[in-house]
Amino acid sequence: MSTTKLIQTVADKAAKKKLDLTKKEIAATVELMLETVAEEVKKGNRVSLKNFGVFKRHIKPARPKRMGRNPKTGEEIVIPAKKAEKVIKFRPAKVWKEAVKNART
Repeated sequence: MSTTKLIQTVADKAAKKKLDLTKKEIAATVELMLETVAEEVKKGNRVSLKNFGVFKRHIKPARPKRMGRNPKTGEEIVIPAKKAEKVIKFRPAKVWKEAVKNART
């Protein structure tokens, strides 16, 4: 789902609940929320949103260079070392996991 479609869906649901929100206000709220989550995760903070999930920064450890094998030719190759890197991890809430697990295809 694109951001535009998300904003339209939220606007439709807000209208059904008789909430007076414009698409512009919804778009600004979504943008500010995502910006805030990104800023907090960059700082190394864990962001937990109830019934949604948890965002957190994870540091992948460095890996030394090593020998590997080309699966096609069987030739030995050197796999270069990797530096430690910061990545974002997201763990969905249990409610979501259950919903996806029980969803009809």
